[in-house]
Amino acid sequence: MSIKNASEIASASVLMTLSEPNDDKRNKELRKAKVIECMSAKVYDYISQTVPLHSEKVCLVESYRPDSYYKLTEPILGTVDVYPINLSNDVNLYLQTLNTNIPETSIFVGCAMVIDTKDRDAKKKNQYYKKSKESKKLYKAEVLGRLVYFGFSIIEFKEIEGLLYFMAMKIADAPTKLNGCSDSILFPMTRIGKNGNNLTVFKVRTMHPYSQYLQNYVVRLNGYNAVGKPANDFRLTPWGKFFRKYWLDELPQLLNLFKGELGLVGVRPLSQTRFSELPLEVQQLRVRFKPGCIPPYVSLLMPDSKGNIEAEMIYMEERIRKGFRTDIKYFFMAIKNIFTGKITSA
Repeated sequence: MSIKNASEIASASVLMTLSEPNDDKRNKELRKAKVIECMSAKVYDYISQTVPLHSEKVCLVESYRPDSYYKLTEPILGTVDVYPINLSNDVNLYLQTLNTNIPETSIFVGCAMVIDTKDRDAKKKNQYYKKSKESKKLYKAEVLGRLVYFGFSIIEFKEIEGLLYFMAMKIADAPTKLNGCSDSILFPMTRIGKNGNNLTVFKVRTMHPYSQYLQNYVVRLNGYNAVGKPANDFRLTPWGKFFRKYWLDELPQLLNLFKGELGLVGVRPLSQTRFSELPLEVQQLRVRFKPGCIPPYVSLLMPDSKGNIEAEMIYMEERIRKGFRTDIKYFFMAIKNIFTGKITSA
C-alpha cells in the first residue's frame, strides 16, 4: 500500500465523484479500492485491527457527500469514513442520518479535526486543517459527546497524523432532536435530590458542549481523582480549571438555594451515575436529606473519592442527632478551609 497525504486522498476523491450519481456496484468497488489505496499505513493498520476493510459488508462513506450515506441498504458489518466528519455541512445531521441507515451493533470508524490535538506538528502539516474554516473545528469532547448522543458507544479513540480517529458501535437509534446540547454559559444538570427526586442544578459551564453525554465513558476510562471528580477529564474548557479552582462555577447554585431546592450545607447533589455507584444503605440514607451547596467533605477536609462518602456519613449521623446546629458548625468549618486555601472545588 502506498502512503499518501491528506491532499492526495482528497484529489483522488474529486476524480471519483465524476461518476454517475447512482454508482453501480462496480463503481463503488473501484471507489472503495482507490480510497483504501490512498490511506496512510498508520490509518490502514488502525482501522484494520477491528474492521476488515476489504469485506463487502464494510461500506466506505464520505462526510461531505450525503449520497454516500443516505442509502446504505445492504447488510453492513462496519462503516468507515476516512474524511473528517467536520467536512459535513451539518455534523449532527450527518451522524443522525448515518445512525438511521446502519444496523444495530454495526461498527463506525471515523475521524475529525480537533482543536485540542496533542500532536501540533502533525496538525500543521495536515491539509484538512489548512483548508478548513475555524468554525469547522471541534474539541475532542464535542466529537465524542456527539457520537454518544446520536446512539453510538465509543470503543476507543486515537490521534493519528493530527486527526482524532475513533471507533464506535451503534447501540441505539439516534434521537430526532438534532441540537441535543445548550452552549449557554449557565449549564443545567440533573441531580438526585431529597426523596430521590430529580433536581436541576445550575453551574457555570466549564466543559465543552455535549460533554455531559461522556460522563460514564470518562469514568470508565480514567476513574476518579483525589477529590472525587473524573480523573484526566479532557472535557474541561481552557477556563474551566480556573473557575473550579476558585469555586466560581458553583455560584449559580445560589438560585437553587433561594428556591429551597438546596440547603446551604448538605450532601452533594450527585448525578444518577455517581449515585448508583454508592452502596444501597448510603443511597437510602442520603435521600432523607436535602443536598447542599457546601458538601461535608469541604468542612472535614476529606475530598478523595472514599473520603467524601465517609464525610457525608459523619455529617448525616451528626445531623440526625443534633439537627440544624450541625449545618451552622459545618458552614463555618468550610469557610475557614476555603479561605485558608486548604481545599478547592477542582
